Amino acid sequence: MRLTKRILKKKALDVEWSNPTENQRLAVKMIHFMKQEHGIGLAAPQIGIGKRLFVMHTDGKYRMCFNPKLLSVSKEIETYNEGCLSFKDIFYNIERPATIEVLYYDYIGNSFKEELTGISARCFLHELDHLDGIVFKQRLEKKVPKKYDYANIKSGS
Repeated sequence: MRLTKRILKKKALDVEWSNPTENQRLAVKMIHFMKQEHGIGLAAPQIGIGKRLFVMHTDGKYRMCFNPKLLSVSKEIETYNEGCLSFKDIFYNIERPATIEVLYYDYIGNSFKEELTGISARCFLHELDHLDGIVFKQRLEKKVPKKYDYANIKSGS
């Protein structure tokens, strides 16, 4: 699955609920690809689809996150050596909030609100960045648009 770098730099469009079967089919396909590549997260733009969808497998749980939103972030920041399926064998120490509150939807439009910590929070934020046209090196270099800077997001704790 070749992708162009151009789609990784574009903000993805919201997923619509008019065809839940197709939404589910796409998410399952993404999970299979993610597992095949030994990843823990995969965003639709990484496979050339400009939709607000990512899948993740952390803490023993699979999540299909349609139209995800970041509601709040903790003031506590953690640094971790991150990789990315779009940039094989490249790792950067990235700072991200330790705890986040999020909202996302399943393939038929049911909403889920969760507090995530550790690797689940990190993975969610990494994949959400892909949906906003941000790659992880931009976080390292502090070259993200101001509205996506964690300092400008409501603090939860």
